[in-house]
Amino acid sequence: MVKVLRKYNKYILVVGGSLLMIAFLMPQAVNQLFGDPGKQVYAHLGSTKLTRKDFAVYERDYQAVEKFMPSLTRGTLGIENSSHWMLLVKEAEAGGFIGDAGDGIDWPMLQVTLARAIAEDQFKQMASYVLQMPQYQQQFMQQAKQIMPALKNRAMGEGRLTENEFNAALAKARGIYRMMEAFQQAARLSDARAIAAKQERLDRSVGDALVIPADRFVPGVADPTEAELQDHFARYRELTPAAGEFGIGYRLPQRVKLEWLALDRTVIGKAIEIDPIEANKRWRANRAKFVGEFAAEQPKVEEEIRKEKVDQIVSEADKLVRNELKKAVSKLEGDKGFRKLPGDWAATRPKLEDVASMVARTVRESSGTNMVLPTVTVKAAKWLTQSDLQRLDQIGQSSMRVGTKSVPFVQVIFSAKELRQSDSGLPDLGVQQMVTSGEAVLTDDAGNRFYFTILDSRAESAADSIEDVRDLVVENVKKIKAFEVSKGELGRYRGIAGTDGLDKLAQLIDAEHPAAVPPTPTEGPEAGKTPPAPKLAVERRVEFFKGNTQGGDPALDNPELRDAVTKIASTLDPLKTADQATAAARTVAQPIAKKLSLAVVQVLARRPGTVEELRQSGDGPVQELQMAEMRRAFGDDRGSFPFAYQVLMKRHDLRLEKNNEDGSPDSAPTPPVKKAGA
Repeated sequence: MVKVLRKYNKYILVVGGSLLMIAFLMPQAVNQLFGDPGKQVYAHLGSTKLTRKDFAVYERDYQAVEKFMPSLTRGTLGIENSSHWMLLVKEAEAGGFIGDAGDGIDWPMLQVTLARAIAEDQFKQMASYVLQMPQYQQQFMQQAKQIMPALKNRAMGEGRLTENEFNAALAKARGIYRMMEAFQQAARLSDARAIAAKQERLDRSVGDALVIPADRFVPGVADPTEAELQDHFARYRELTPAAGEFGIGYRLPQRVKLEWLALDRTVIGKAIEIDPIEANKRWRANRAKFVGEFAAEQPKVEEEIRKEKVDQIVSEADKLVRNELKKAVSKLEGDKGFRKLPGDWAATRPKLEDVASMVARTVRESSGTNMVLPTVTVKAAKWLTQSDLQRLDQIGQSSMRVGTKSVPFVQVIFSAKELRQSDSGLPDLGVQQMVTSGEAVLTDDAGNRFYFTILDSRAESAADSIEDVRDLVVENVKKIKAFEVSKGELGRYRGIAGTDGLDKLAQLIDAEHPAAVPPTPTEGPEAGKTPPAPKLAVERRVEFFKGNTQGGDPALDNPELRDAVTKIASTLDPLKTADQATAAARTVAQPIAKKLSLAVVQVLARRPGTVEELRQSGDGPVQELQMAEMRRAFGDDRGSFPFAYQVLMKRHDLRLEKNNEDGSPDSAPTPPVKKAGA
């Protein structure tokens, strides 16, 4: 080899030197041939050309902040892509909203936004409710504080930014937020209008009220005919509940039919017989734990042994069930994370009753333990909504473990392929109708295990037929008839309330139209005792504001009733007692169709907002009025929002080069984003 190298060393040097020269000159030749890529035009801003080198700085900053906290860029700021970021940065710079790198370090919004993102990841739709609880607020804020440095370091590393460059990018994000916030608060109100806005929110009328539900008149109503039921169902079939004239609708939410197999630890434990000799041996071997005599300690010893045996049985049974289910599903052809079901699958799929029998038999044979037959429950007679599922015994309070999270039973069911909606926020757990999964296994706090099958499902839709809601239709038709009857008594009731008072009126109605007696309890201390019929009660000192009613029955929160009460109260002097006007003159009687009830109110006083209340009421009313002004000016559509991407593109006359329009993610349609910080 050495001889060869010596013999041809001149040729090797010539060839190698030529290759080195080509490698050295190639970039310059490419640049001369095609031009410097950094100097190529990326886009036009009006008459100004924006090169790729110019845009690269915006791209780098945007990607760094996006990787650091997407809930900030896409959520709080609503930024769609790097071109959108660039336009926002330019406007924020022109407005003087962006500070130096230090402005990005101590931005409190970062921790708040990350805390909300953590809460939404864990609690989905319930995040806003959970974040109202101080203990959870503190917990999520602490988590955000702990993980933020790691997120920051990762974003800096992937973006190859120095700490100062990264902080400068965050300062730009803060400047964008500052600019948007300034715009949203741009509507200016005069002192007089601000005070009037607050005053309108604080002024209220006070009165005692009696709500008379139409149910009281149902016993006097004839049963509806089939034609009446069908006509009523057809009229309200497509309406959602509370949307119709009487708050009635038969459009049903998502719903399912289910079956499940349960490994119930309590039931399994009761069937286990503990050998007294085994218990005595355990007692003798653990005297440090069981210090008393055997007779006294025997229940504790047997309970410990029973628990161990239950653990062993449940563990073995769980493996048997999972293996049986996986074996059946593994034969099916895959389909994007799910399975293609053959036409005869309903007949050939594993039956939970057969699985339960196999498990009980196998465990008895292998362990010699008296393994009871696991319970199989089928709920296929009627549709189950989310609220129905939550009320189911045991399984209704179960959940599925996914990594470090627990997904509640209801979310697991409605994450199914046939029901899952893209904007629902529900995780994709591989749940599929008519497939009993060996992976999607539920457990509750007691350690019971549940293996379920969704037998059928429906998206939100009108009831399939009157039979799905027949009982409810009959009840509602009778209530509407009763409501019409009750309206005929309105004048009489108002007169009685005006002369004898609301308490006397309540007693009269209880006597003339008594409430139905509740069912007699079969359990508890009141078992076997017939409960008394409910009595009407007068709601005391209910407050009627312009926009809502506080402190009373929900039926009292009615715009027409509030207007009527306010009209009477406006004639009263707030500095005098209620007897400045007769009780009859201060009494209002109003039908509340949405609640199928009557409301009788006796106005007691007019309570204008005080100076002290004005001072303590905060800026809520003023901000609401400001936002209303902005909506009137720009509309509710985000497409008219001045910082929306398409609006900015038009305002700056941004035109991307053809190659960027075709292949760049900047030109791809972006799904609507939910403002996490709103």
